[in-house]
Amino acid sequence: MASTRPLALRLPPVLLASTLVLGGLVTLPAVALIVAVFVRHHIRGYHGNVEEFLTTALPALIGYPFAAVLWFYCRRVSTTRWSWLLAVLGVVVVVAVSFWPLAVIGYGFYEEWLETQPGGKGYYR
Repeated sequence: MASTRPLALRLPPVLLASTLVLGGLVTLPAVALIVAVFVRHHIRGYHGNVEEFLTTALPALIGYPFAAVLWFYCRRVSTTRWSWLLAVLGVVVVVAVSFWPLAVIGYGFYEEWLETQPGGKGYYR
């Protein structure tokens, strides 16, 4: 019979995996769109949009694989301290590279919510 790992060693990888998935649901499609626009502009000869690529897409393209590697090692360490350290480092990386896309989506939802509030613009104007 195989021995099961204690909850203290199973919880950090779950925390990191859930952060990867929830942050990736918003960030990775936004990054894919930024990369597609960047490539399209460079194919057509227009060399703008470099700043958006370097500030949003490139950190996510580096940060998400790095966090996935941290998740992989987080599941295999034998001490609770290392497991939590790797998980927290991975969560910080995911939050850092996902901040701007999540902030933009959140602000859009906030603006839509304000339209339905008393004194708001309303949907029918």
